[in-house]
Amino acid sequence: MHQEHDCVQLHCDEYGYVVFCRNCRSFQLGYGTVCLNQEELEFQAFADMIRRYHRENAHRQDCGCRDIYINSPHPGMGLIFSPRDLEQLDNMLQKSLLILQSEDQIRWQ
Repeated sequence: MHQEHDCVQLHCDEYGYVVFCRNCRSFQLGYGTVCLNQEELEFQAFADMIRRYHRENAHRQDCGCRDIYINSPHPGMGLIFSPRDLEQLDNMLQKSLLILQSEDQIRWQ
């Protein structure tokens, strides 16, 4: 049975947005020219991966070159980031997860 969406915007700025549906517990992430729709566990795994790549490339923060390639689950398709891109995306994802975690904690009190 289809459920009504109960969406909340967790993040929105000039780099992108993160929206979460409380009913189906799924995310939509828009960043640059990419839009991803993910279930909660996929989103968390993606955020963890971006955090790892960001930390590995933090020493190159001044580099604007998009030379960091991340494979996607789709053959022949990947994502390319600069160290700055990774920092921005990591900040978006971590902020969104923190907001969601806070909302969940408040809801269960």
